[in-house]
Amino acid sequence: MDPECARLLPALCAILADPRQPVADDTCLEKLLDWFKAVTEAGSSLLLLQENPCLVELLVHVLKPQDLSSRILSFALRLAGTFAAQENCFQYLQQGELLPGLFGEQGPLGAAAWAAPTVRSGWIQGLRSLAQHPSALLFLADSGAVDTIFSLQGDPSLFVASAAGQLLVHRGAF
Repeated sequence: MDPECARLLPALCAILADPRQPVADDTCLEKLLDWFKAVTEAGSSLLLLQENPCLVELLVHVLKPQDLSSRILSFALRLAGTFAAQENCFQYLQQGELLPGLFGEQGPLGAAAWAAPTVRSGWIQGLRSLAQHPSALLFLADSGAVDTIFSLQGDPSLFVASAAGQLLVHRGAF
């Protein structure tokens, strides 16, 4: 990551974590996710997180009950999945208990935010990204996520139901 981006990242994370700062539309979040995907594919996700603790702080922040936008929660779920696609980063996030909080039963699954289709879709997309290695697949089985994915195939949102079906096909129904 270039030095200017690294310098701006803490302010960006602070804006994303602040519920008083509305995000105008999903386009900027999609572009930001695309940028993070490119950065992580070009280097180490773990190094990126270690050099930019504001990213982990953002993920920790979305775990707290608050009036956080469903767009931001969905973004954070997808971002965590992008980072956790690399096994060493997955282990790092797992040690900090972030992954169970984001993708396990104590995460958004039981929260009011789960009612928003964007959150359910972000959850599935995050899981699809992280399900790239044996540790992640074991985590999915142990966390009960597989049962939730199966149930989401019947979701009233066609986008969510489709994403759940695609994830199951992508991972061979685990």
